[in-house]
Amino acid sequence: MKQDILIRKFAPYDLDAALDIAVAAWAPIYEGYREQLGSEMFEAFYPDWEERKRRNIRASCMGTNGDAGCVAESGDVVVGFVSYRIDARSKCGTIGNNAVRPSHHGQGIGQSMYLHVVKLMREGGVEYVKVETGGDPAHLPARKAYEKVGFATALPSVTYFMKL
Repeated sequence: MKQDILIRKFAPYDLDAALDIAVAAWAPIYEGYREQLGSEMFEAFYPDWEERKRRNIRASCMGTNGDAGCVAESGDVVVGFVSYRIDARSKCGTIGNNAVRPSHHGQGIGQSMYLHVVKLMREGGVEYVKVETGGDPAHLPARKAYEKVGFATALPSVTYFMKL
């Protein structure tokens, strides 16, 4: 059941919480990659995935790459974050990095964040919104959350790997 959640603009003091949430949320995804690729290939492509994810989240949430961000709070605890970008020229928006603290999964927090960001985009003149996610089993909860807020059209993608 969804608890009282406040969604607000990302502030610099939210960064540590967002980084911790990101690493915790993406750990099962990367573990799935390791299982699918084997340790040798996984280490070749994702040797420092935690630090790369932290750098990416830092840039998107702090707005250094043109993104903006929001956090979801329960009480005084940050339980989720979402980054987004608005392209005023094309009237297109993109939901970027986002995650919910694993202890708060299944409570509708992700959906609430997406709806909040879509509202901000609409107010900013956006006509089309996209979000990208994985097609693997670990991304199933994200796909379901996106569909619950209205995302329906998907372009499938496949990434192939090969050891030489």
